[in-house]
Amino acid sequence: PPPSRTKWTRRVRHPVLIGHAASPSQASRAVVKDADVSENSVRGVGVQSGGEVHMQGSRVCANSQEGVFVSGARSQVTLLDNDIASNGTKGVGVQSAAAALLIGNRVQSNAEEGVFVSDPGSQVTVRDSNVARNGMKGIGVQAGGQACACASASRRQQQHLVRTIGCF
Repeated sequence: PPPSRTKWTRRVRHPVLIGHAASPSQASRAVVKDADVSENSVRGVGVQSGGEVHMQGSRVCANSQEGVFVSGARSQVTLLDNDIASNGTKGVGVQSAAAALLIGNRVQSNAEEGVFVSDPGSQVTVRDSNVARNGMKGIGVQAGGQACACASASRRQQQHLVRTIGCF
């Protein structure tokens, strides 16, 4: 059977949880567009066990833990033009061989890191995003995780960005 696909385009008063696939052909997939995923007692968006989420134009704010959490091999999230702010721990957390691509997001004022990646095989690419005013690091990398931050800017501005944030 084809993979399941879900689409949200409204205020979500409960966390968005995607994952737990028995095989890659059964992976859960979701498109979240123009949604408000806020004030949840745990995470705003959880992607695990091979799940995939494409989120665009949404607001992920004031959740008790991570705004967006991605964990497990083949789990991935693509975040385009979202506001991810004021979450209780990290704005975006990636671990256990998962992947995240952030393009044009505003990741601000989270209690810990704006973006955090850990564990071998986990990777995050942050492109043309504003990651600022978070409680700890803007982008944190630990225990074999990989992160790369880049901007569509002049060569000189790009070099400064790489020296400041770094590609790991």
